Amino acid sequence: MRNDSLRTIAQRAGVSAKTVSRILGGKAHLHKDETVERVMEMAREVGYRPNLLAKGILEGRTQTVGLMIPSGQSVYTTQLFLGIHDALIEADCAPIMLVPRSRVARPLEQIHRLLDRRVDGIILGQELDWIRDEHLEDVWKRQIPLVTVQAPLSGTRHADFAGTDEEAGADLVARHLASLGHRQVAYITWSTPGGALSLRREAFRRAFTDAGLDARIVEVERVPSPYAKEFLVYLLGDRNRATAVALAGDELIFGAFQAARALGLSVPDDLSICGYAHHDFEPHLDPPVTTVREFPYEIGTEAVALLFRRIGGETLHKDGQPRMIRVRPELDIRTSTGPVPQSVEAQRGRRKKRVG
Repeated sequence: MRNDSLRTIAQRAGVSAKTVSRILGGKAHLHKDETVERVMEMAREVGYRPNLLAKGILEGRTQTVGLMIPSGQSVYTTQLFLGIHDALIEADCAPIMLVPRSRVARPLEQIHRLLDRRVDGIILGQELDWIRDEHLEDVWKRQIPLVTVQAPLSGTRHADFAGTDEEAGADLVARHLASLGHRQVAYITWSTPGGALSLRREAFRRAFTDAGLDARIVEVERVPSPYAKEFLVYLLGDRNRATAVALAGDELIFGAFQAARALGLSVPDDLSICGYAHHDFEPHLDPPVTTVREFPYEIGTEAVALLFRRIGGETLHKDGQPRMIRVRPELDIRTSTGPVPQSVEAQRGRRKKRVG
């Protein structure tokens, strides 16, 4: 704070300059409430703004947090960022956001940009396949708290995690389809070596088995066929085709609908379709799509809460492991899922008779 501003506030409040310095420097608890209120009122009148940089140097904190979240226009990414942003602003911290794009700068350079600005902590986005040990060596060396969102960072006890409860989401879908009589189902996902989609795929595999479903886990490439229409036509045209399709992400919905139309299948009379992630367009499709609703805004706020616990000195969970918060999703049931087709039920009945 400039000395002339400090003296002006002190004179108007009728207190010493040292008292003003203590109150505005974060030690208001040392003074009476009425004194604090008077000093703060005078500070507002003279247009006082705290010098956070100087304060940070003194306290060893910069009140900044580094974010590395993939770019994109998805509702999920936007809400995730807003959750992180709002929680940081409420805590009087400023986010410094970098987009991990290798064409612009290598991941290690991006990490160092944040470290060079003395951020108090780092939050990493969901695409973590580019992370290597050398990227985080300086992070751990400087004891910078780190939290990942959507996918835990394997091989370290230093990073906490906040994301969707994938086990719960998969269980919701499996139980819903089983309750409608479906037994032959397909789970369509993208090929990926790790991260959130890999966790989700394994969660669905277990959930389908637990629900007694005969499931086919199908991986498709994002390119050159981003919605996998051609493959879905092949899959659903099989004589022993699935009567229900669960999708790893709602970006696959259009391909599933196109494939159903190409085969003359009606949704949901001949084929049930269930999405995952809840995009804005789902309720407006014909028919509206049943989907798993995630809560990215809440995930963002939980990630900040975990980060502040680390910044505050807490290290590991009581069991010695990183803290992990999994936000439970919900299933929005609409009309894209329905009972298994009567023809399939009749065929099952004939099979049972022959077996009997």
